Amino acid sequence: MYLISIMSIDYKRELPVFLKRRLEKNGVRAVRSEEGLVQVEVERDGIAALSKVLADLMLYDLRPFEIMRLINLLPKELRDKGIIFQYSLKITSECHTRDLIEKSIAEYLLAESVFVVEGFLRFRNTIMLEEWAAAVDKAGEEHLLAVEYRDILKTLRLVNSIDATDCEDNGAVVILYGDGSCTITMGCIRIECCKVQQSRIISLLVTLAPMKVTVYDLTDGSGIRITNILYAVFNKAMTLYVMGK
Repeated sequence: MYLISIMSIDYKRELPVFLKRRLEKNGVRAVRSEEGLVQVEVERDGIAALSKVLADLMLYDLRPFEIMRLINLLPKELRDKGIIFQYSLKITSECHTRDLIEKSIAEYLLAESVFVVEGFLRFRNTIMLEEWAAAVDKAGEEHLLAVEYRDILKTLRLVNSIDATDCEDNGAVVILYGDGSCTITMGCIRIECCKVQQSRIISLLVTLAPMKVTVYDLTDGSGIRITNILYAVFNKAMTLYVMGK
């Protein structure tokens, strides 16, 4: 007979609630249940059932909490975090490594009598956490692409709304500032980009399709990466002026 203590610090209130339902469903008896601690007694042949319970606990009950914990590490606005959270849940709705996870849990339970949920999840077997972190990265990229796509559509609507006779296209002028922001002007069009939007400069310029591009680099060297990218795209159609200290 194995007496196993299942513990949690971060999820001490949720643990008894989540485990009660899953233990009963899988025929595993809890001999003690309180905030942060659930003790179960199982025979050796019941380890597999308990492993399934703990896998379900982490893959389904705790997954949203852990994903949100990862997202909260990102320098994003609250609204963006909510959208990334929904993307991440969708991406991680299926787990393709479940058998490996259950096997790892079973091996651990046969050797140890204390199972700390977040310790196992974050340090002992990191398969799940790595998959969730990858999903958060992918969701963040998809959200960024969606934002950039909406920005391009806005720019296209702006361009289409301007009468060509009102604005002469003398090319685009890009001013890069030392704080990471920039200004793009082309005829009657003026676009202000904040620091986090600098990666969208290329997309905006390609959308505007200027005959030539004039870049004023006021970054004192920190804008070299974006100027190199601009030159690679526009080549001889680009003129660069570097204004250093």
